[in-house]
Amino acid sequence: MSARLASLVFWTAAAAFLVYLVLRAAWIPITHDEAATCLNHVPRTAWDILSYSKDPVPNNHILNTLGIKLFAGLFGMGHFSARIPALLGGLMYLAAGIALIRTLSNHAWVRLFGLIILLGNPFVDEFFALARGYGLAVGLMLGATWAAWRYLEQPHPHFLKNSLLLAVLAVLANFTLLNFFAPLWALLAWISISARKTQPIPWKPLAVYPLALAALCYWPLTRIGGTDQLRFWGDSGFYKETLKELIKSSIRNHPYLDERTVPTLAILAAAFAIGGWVVAVARWRRQSWTFSAQDPLTFAAFLLAGTFTVNMLQFFLLNIPFLGARTSIFFYPLFALQLFAAAVLIERAWRGKVWYLMAPVGLFALVNFNRCADLRIATEWWFDQANFEVLEYIKARYAAEGRSEPFTLDTQWLEENSMMFHVNEAKNNYSRYVQLPPWHPGRPPQGDTEFYYTHTQEEHDLLRDRYEVVLTTMPGSQYLMRKKR
Repeated sequence: MSARLASLVFWTAAAAFLVYLVLRAAWIPITHDEAATCLNHVPRTAWDILSYSKDPVPNNHILNTLGIKLFAGLFGMGHFSARIPALLGGLMYLAAGIALIRTLSNHAWVRLFGLIILLGNPFVDEFFALARGYGLAVGLMLGATWAAWRYLEQPHPHFLKNSLLLAVLAVLANFTLLNFFAPLWALLAWISISARKTQPIPWKPLAVYPLALAALCYWPLTRIGGTDQLRFWGDSGFYKETLKELIKSSIRNHPYLDERTVPTLAILAAAFAIGGWVVAVARWRRQSWTFSAQDPLTFAAFLLAGTFTVNMLQFFLLNIPFLGARTSIFFYPLFALQLFAAAVLIERAWRGKVWYLMAPVGLFALVNFNRCADLRIATEWWFDQANFEVLEYIKARYAAEGRSEPFTLDTQWLEENSMMFHVNEAKNNYSRYVQLPPWHPGRPPQGDTEFYYTHTQEEHDLLRDRYEVVLTTMPGSQYLMRKKR
């Protein structure tokens, strides 16, 4: 009965995860960076998108941009259709995750633990419902990992090709996945060499896929490298710039332990990762430096440690800055996989003692997800959360006042991209009720439109003599103001 309950909860949680992603994609207004992708990159030709020939800004996550172009062509441009590629990434993430979990363990509660930690990071989950390349890339990455595991179980070239293909697509969805491609290729090559006594080494796919990836990445990366597009990343260290920032976003900076929360969680995560690597190396050595389908920890630890190593080498050898929170989300599924693999081995060796790991970690994941899950806000673009509310308010005033001409509306520059998308590009038809000025960079409010929307107290104060607040949006510090009559 206990196993049946765990299985029921497992599949219910998987279904709820998909519903959560779809609701977020449907209810959250398009955000600043999503709008930039849709407005600036999607209208270009496929060649311009692939080559970065018109614009070297990395906001063009190639595969995601091409996907948006496809679905906008099929269904019209809208905030939901623009997010279909990301939702497909979330679906692949879930499918590959379930496949890995069910293959690596027969224990119902260990499987449930694996699902909870894999799906339970609300910050990572956000990107499966945002029109950026991060979620699509992570879904493809986990698919590539699943195919690699199948290749370890049965070293048939079919699985190797599937793994490399998915990894190439992951890089095209987001170039930061180059950090993952290199250790995955090394893992597949090592498995191939280890199995050479039973079958020939598949040198052709091992050579062709990385060469094809290099050709596809050459123009975009050289054009990005020729500009200052990496200035948003940092150079003060992986621990500070990447690990702590990823953890801070993953818990939405909730002070579980006051100001010690993020450092404590960062130290625990680092200790577990490094400890797992040490154990994995010892097990690898006992297995004569080969990977075994009976040892998921060594497999998972190699991918996480290899990805971390490549990321560090990029900084020291190529002077590429350290990743920030959203650009580093691909580390989390690899960490979760290592954590799950550790639980699998503990359960095999010591049975019930696995609860010493699963109970605290699983409980924290559930509590944190419950506190952070949200159907209104995208964490890094929180200022766009109420844009539908603002547009619907103006639409209602249009009807109530019997207008025949649209109201004029200007915004603080951060809200501008999203408003331009929903008014001018999407199929919501808000252009009937709202007219925006041409795009402009950050500037003081001009006070020449009927409405002004801002999330800054400074702009509110500058306009308070000429405008009155007609709508205060969540969380109470965003103001829609109307010119006094």
